Parts: sequence; C-alpha cells; structure tokens
Amino acid sequence: MSCVPTGKFTPELAKDLQERLEQTWSPEQIAEKRRCASLSFVCFKTIYRWLYDGKLTVSETEVLRHKGKRRKPMETRGRFLVGTAIHQRPKEVRKRTTFGH
Repeated sequence: MSCVPTGKFTPELAKDLQERLEQTWSPEQIAEKRRCASLSFVCFKTIYRWLYDGKLTVSETEVLRHKGKRRKPMETRGRFLVGTAIHQRPKEVRKRTTFGH
C-alpha cells in the first residue's frame, strides 16, 4: 500500500468536467452542482488547477468566460543544470593529478 494520496482525478470525472466546460459552465458552477448532486466533490480551485496543468483536454482560453490574468511560465533561473556525476568523471580529476579541472 502506498502512502501517497491517489487524488480525485479519474477519467470519468475528467469527461464530465470537459463536457460541462464545453457547455460554458464555470468551474464554480460545476463544483456546486456536483456538491448538490452528492457526486464526488471537487473544489473549483482544483478544476482551475487541472485546466492550467493540462490535465483536461479543453483549452482554458476557449472555455472560460473571464480570461483573468495572463499566466506566466515558471522561472528557471537560479537552478543548477544536471551535470556529470562524480563517479562518471575521469580518474585524473578524482586524483587531482592535473591542473585546470
């Protein structure tokens, strides 16, 4: 048994959400309707997150009535690139026999 939560995202739920979004329902309307119908509850913020993450196949610019703020790509500066592992380096580097490595 895994200790990681499985999450609520299922293919059936995704199909239902995509159908409602294509009918121009807002994520708030979808979340409230599912709660009132005693279906598996999904918060409207989760629906927005799934839209922005690409888990739903519909485009957020096509289905959302209010476009909101433009989403910027994540910042990539300040992160180290994956380099050569220590055990894969030449032996002369490990022994420090030559200058300039």
